[in-house]
Amino acid sequence: MPTVQNIINTARTYMDEPDQTFLTDTIMTSLMGIAYSHFRQKVMECDPNILAKRMDIPVAGNSVDLSTIPVTATTGPILAGGGAAVVAAGDRMVKLLSVYTTDTTTGLPSTMFVGAGNLEAVANGDPLYYLEGVTLWLSRQVTGNLRLLYVPDAENITWTTATTVPPDDLDPVHDLIALYAFRQYQMMDSAVSQALMLQIEYRERALESYLMTRSVGGPDYVQNVGV
Repeated sequence: MPTVQNIINTARTYMDEPDQTFLTDTIMTSLMGIAYSHFRQKVMECDPNILAKRMDIPVAGNSVDLSTIPVTATTGPILAGGGAAVVAAGDRMVKLLSVYTTDTTTGLPSTMFVGAGNLEAVANGDPLYYLEGVTLWLSRQVTGNLRLLYVPDAENITWTTATTVPPDDLDPVHDLIALYAFRQYQMMDSAVSQALMLQIEYRERALESYLMTRSVGGPDYVQNVGV
C-alpha cells in the first residue's frame, strides 16, 4: 500500500538530488502538496464521483445561501464566499455534481434538479438549479432537506516521511503523485524532460483506465442501456 512516506521517497528517488540544502523538507512538502492537487484534479476530470461526498441541507423556498450552512457543528460552511468564515479542509465544496430531494422511505432520489447555465434558465424550466456564487437557486419551492453531491477539497495531509498512511484509496495510481512532484522539481530549473512527460502521459492513461473499471459493473451498465 503506497503511503505518503512511500510516495515521497519515490519522488526523491526520481529527483536524485543529494544536496539537502537545495531540496529541503520544507520545499519537498510544498512540491508534494502541489503534486497532490494536480492528482486530484486529474481524478476529478476522469470521474468526480470517486471523490464525492453527500450533504443534506435544509431549504425553505427556492434558494439557499450555502455560506450559512455549516458542514458540521464544528466546521465552517460548505462555501465561505471569500468571507472570514473558516472552512475545514476536506469540507469545502470545489465542484457541485448533483442536487436532488430524496424519498423518505428508500433514501433514493425523488426529484433530480438539473444544472442550468444561468439564472434566467432557472426561471423558465423545471426542475433546474443554478449556483450563483454561494447562492443555490432552484426552479421550484422546496420545504425540507435537499441533498447535495459534491467534490470537497482535499483533507489536510502531512506530506512528510513520518506519515505512514495512504493519502486516499487510489493506491494503484499513486505513482502519478511522485511524477507530478518530479515535474514541479524540474520546473524549478526550467527544464522538464521529454522522458518525464511521456511517463506522465502513460500513467495518466493508466489512471483513466483504472477509474473507468474501478466499479466493475459501471461500463457494462452503460453498454447494456445503450443497446
